[in-house]
Amino acid sequence: MPGTRRFERIARDLEKLPCELHGPVLIDLEFEQLIRLSLLAGPRLTWSLENSLSTWRIFFRQGCATKVQKLLAVTDQIKCLCFKHPSIKGWEPPSFERGRLCFLHHRDPDWSSPISYASRNLLHSRESLVQHWIRAIHGELMDTIRSVFQVNYSKLVGPWLDLLIALPKFQDGSYPVSVILKLTTLAGPTYGLNTQPPLSIEELANIVDLNQQLRHIRAFALAGELRRLALLYEAHPTRLKQPFAPQTRRKNEKHVPNVHRIVADKLEAKAKHTSWKARRKYGSRFSHPFPALVPYDWCMQLFVKVLQKPDLSESSYPAAMVEKCRMILEAPPRWAAAAPEATPAQATSTQATDDPMAEVSKGFGQLALQSVPRLHTQLLFQETGNAYCTRPESELQWLETFVEVVAWMEEEFPDVLLEVRGSIWDERL
Repeated sequence: MPGTRRFERIARDLEKLPCELHGPVLIDLEFEQLIRLSLLAGPRLTWSLENSLSTWRIFFRQGCATKVQKLLAVTDQIKCLCFKHPSIKGWEPPSFERGRLCFLHHRDPDWSSPISYASRNLLHSRESLVQHWIRAIHGELMDTIRSVFQVNYSKLVGPWLDLLIALPKFQDGSYPVSVILKLTTLAGPTYGLNTQPPLSIEELANIVDLNQQLRHIRAFALAGELRRLALLYEAHPTRLKQPFAPQTRRKNEKHVPNVHRIVADKLEAKAKHTSWKARRKYGSRFSHPFPALVPYDWCMQLFVKVLQKPDLSESSYPAAMVEKCRMILEAPPRWAAAAPEATPAQATSTQATDDPMAEVSKGFGQLALQSVPRLHTQLLFQETGNAYCTRPESELQWLETFVEVVAWMEEEFPDVLLEVRGSIWDERL
């Protein structure tokens, strides 16, 4: 709640005074300030709110205070998360004559001025004000959902719904399944926003909360991937690079993991405190068809050349490494491999052998590894901006396995390493 401590102090000080002294103070406060005070009011201040103000007192009587308090709480949430249009003027006192929520900044004396003539006709009773208020925040919420979530439903909503439903709030029955259906209907690309009736206060609060939960899930998943990649880079700083970085060895190896962790922290913080937006400041790390770290080209070349060695089947290698090589060849991500279909002859040749490494080596004939940015240029152009999501677990495991195998090959085949990496690799530092 904005300025909670300030209102706590005001409410505490007013509670110490006789009720007849409250009027001169309350008459100079705006409607939304009075509502905030009502949340903290003791018996004396509560009596004054119900009786001292000519215009606003009906909104603090007979249980109405609870309703306007709830509406203000939802409005605060929507204001914080959704209000991003320059036409929303109701939140600045000098411009309170404009905007659907201008009445929140009115004081008791303002209702006698010509500027409030339209508002007086519209908000002549508790029920009309509440309905007007609901329609106003419903309109702002729907405008934001339409501009942010409908256009980007496939990446901002759809992929995360299963994780949302798995939250304790849904498992313990705190939220009915109908709330999820309402969210997907509102955010879906075919929803007719302009033809639907306003949501209730409870539905508005639920939709705001659900969108925030959805946003937190997405941000924490993306941040988790960046932190995982940061750890992987620290273990393999000479084998991994950022996708469009040069192919030369990096001088400051701490920079990449540090930046990944900084971005992860900012993703989580922005999900908690900033407005909903379709455009993501750090989206470039997730908008391509490959992760935020890829192997150097020489790593790909080393892997290829080692598996092509003619004497490979005559040597003995650890079973774990043989299995990892097989995994790398069998299930590469699209950005790392162009795999033509195997011919029948190739399929037969890879099965009829007693040497596991020879089998892996021959299997290489079915696949060619590549690296960014020399990867599939067409794939990059097709999918950029449409993949704001975490990479599949299998893809990250493939990357981790690949750099482990490359590290082993560096030790076992120094001659091949020198050939693909060059003697000036370390001299460039």
